[in-house]
Amino acid sequence: MARKHVVTTLERHFARLSGRGASADMAHVEAVIRMFEPDWDGGSVKPIRPRGASRWNYKGHGTRAAFAALRNAQAPLSATEIARAAYLECGMEPPANDELRLVGTDLIYSLRRHC
Repeated sequence: MARKHVVTTLERHFARLSGRGASADMAHVEAVIRMFEPDWDGGSVKPIRPRGASRWNYKGHGTRAAFAALRNAQAPLSATEIARAAYLECGMEPPANDELRLVGTDLIYSLRRHC
């Protein structure tokens, strides 16, 4: 027999709480799941890490800014230079170099998908 929708939904909620480290709330969700499936094992559920907030104002904003930066460039740019130019194109202050390298990598993958 297929699992009940209630158990599947609560299990996903349990995984999200586990990813955030909210153990007090996890105990309550686990108790409700056990009402529907008494032999349920929470150890087999992988935690779901929450996503961080987006660094751009809206979806596609960073990629559009990267394309604009490439159009305005006088010479080839590295991924980090594209990221810095994209931040400046958006009127935002570029972050530290470590974060900028990560953003550059993300932007390069986005640009590759679009081209």
